[in-house]
Amino acid sequence: MVTFVKNFICQMQGIKPVESPDCYLIVVDMQNDFVSGALGTKEAESIVNAVANKALCSWHKKDGS
Repeated sequence: MVTFVKNFICQMQGIKPVESPDCYLIVVDMQNDFVSGALGTKEAESIVNAVANKALCSWHKKDGS
């Protein structure tokens, strides 16, 4: 089931799935409303760059680019 979900998400995002990741980064509901919108907080705004950098670093490590 995990493999199916992983492949489905990758297909929806247009990215190539990683065969055996050592760890996962799961970001849930990181939308404007929950960051800088009506439901947002300063704390949420302060982590946006760190989350984006972590996602990019993780992707490049696995991708090799």
